[in-house]
Amino acid sequence: MVLWSHIVDGWEVRKVDEFADGRLAWADDQHETETTGLGQVPIPRPEEIAADPQFTVAVIDAADFEGIWRRARGGV
Repeated sequence: MVLWSHIVDGWEVRKVDEFADGRLAWADDQHETETTGLGQVPIPRPEEIAADPQFTVAVIDAADFEGIWRRARGGV
């Protein structure tokens, strides 16, 4: 599973979960699914997350996130 998050001032404002079977689920302040919602607490800094061996962290640029977001929203 890949977790994609748009984070502003430590808070998730948009999120896409990419499942192993290729499904994408998305969330923002107006929409969430049974499996995907925005975090209720601030997101730790990337290096803090990377300290946990179960995670691999990569920071992507805004354009890359927008492409993932559009795919998750069905091209919207």
